[in-house]
Amino acid sequence: MITLIGTLFAGLFIGFLARGRRWTLWAGKSVSGTVYVLLFLMGIGVGGNRELLANLSAVGAEALALSLSAAAGSIAVGAWMYKKLLERGSR
Repeated sequence: MITLIGTLFAGLFIGFLARGRRWTLWAGKSVSGTVYVLLFLMGIGVGGNRELLANLSAVGAEALALSLSAAAGSIAVGAWMYKKLLERGSR
C-alpha cells in the first residue's frame, strides 16, 4: 500500500512539474486505455469464477441497490447544495 501511495505522489509531483507540456496529453489518453484493459481483464477474471457466476443475480441485485442509493444520495445532496448556494447568491 505504501508503494502505491508513493507511486501516486511521485506521479503527482512529476505532473505538477510538467504541467502545460504537450506530452502530458498523452498521459491522459494512456490512462483511459489502461482502465479499459483493466476492466477487460477483470471481466475475464469474473467470467472464470464459477461461484460468482452462480450467484450473479444476488450480487447484481445488491450492486444495483447500492448504485441507485449512491446516485440518489448524490442527487439529493447536490440539489440541496445548489439550493443553498442560490439562496446565498440572491441575498
